[in-house]
Amino acid sequence: MNTKSELFPALDADLARRVLRNGLFESERLDPTALQMVSRLGLVTVTERPIVLCVYEDDPDFLERKDLDCPGEVFLEARRSRYACPECKQPINDIGRKTKFLKVDIALDLEGMKRYLRRVLKELGLAAETSSRKGRPYVGVTLARGKKVRVVLGDFDEAGDSEIGLVAALDPATGRGVPAPELELAGMLSVPAEEVSEQWRRAVALALVESDSARLLKLILGHYNDAELRDLCFKLGVPYDDLRGPGRKDKARELIAYMENRGRLALLVRQIQLERPKVDVAGILGA
Repeated sequence: MNTKSELFPALDADLARRVLRNGLFESERLDPTALQMVSRLGLVTVTERPIVLCVYEDDPDFLERKDLDCPGEVFLEARRSRYACPECKQPINDIGRKTKFLKVDIALDLEGMKRYLRRVLKELGLAAETSSRKGRPYVGVTLARGKKVRVVLGDFDEAGDSEIGLVAALDPATGRGVPAPELELAGMLSVPAEEVSEQWRRAVALALVESDSARLLKLILGHYNDAELRDLCFKLGVPYDDLRGPGRKDKARELIAYMENRGRLALLVRQIQLERPKVDVAGILGA
């Protein structure tokens, strides 16, 4: 298998999502090709676990079971011969005669995902660093100028992760969280290399776009000294001394947050245009 076809296997996206999650699953519900591929790429670790059911109508001990509605599952272990149902506690005397089923234990591997992403980024000619945090089902990719793209693993509605789609970085102007562009791993695995490259091109372009508030902060710091910033606040009806922070950068950041919280950010942009007509404010709030 060559590198490109290995990295970009063009799996069915839904099948890929089913195997990109933590948990114990019935083997017949998983696509073996997708499972083998994501395992080979190092994105998950897979352990097969044989089981028997406490109550199964085709087993010779079916009528011997005390509770025919018992849902118990018994995991088989090497060199062990005596078992009891974990639910009803009834012993299972002849484990060898019972029907064997197979469950698959899947564990997401964030370190493996980082290695995979480094290979993808190298293939696409992108310079970036990868990072992850324990318990977070995504990997952060840091691009030029410290901007980030997040790659999320699998179907996280089922995993119950409340942070997907929330903040991934801080706006340098307001100090508040701003969304980072996201790519889904299953989506990357389900399309050809050319489409993966386009996904990353769009994500990188979005990540490198500065927020309006970040651009405003740079603009104010570059064209207003302390006295001029105080005068700007006076004209806008903002009490300068009530803005938190000791320095000019702190005051400018708080001014932007103050105006944004009150829906008056456009007024700040217009005032700067009036006072600094040669300053380029194109693109800030549609100016």
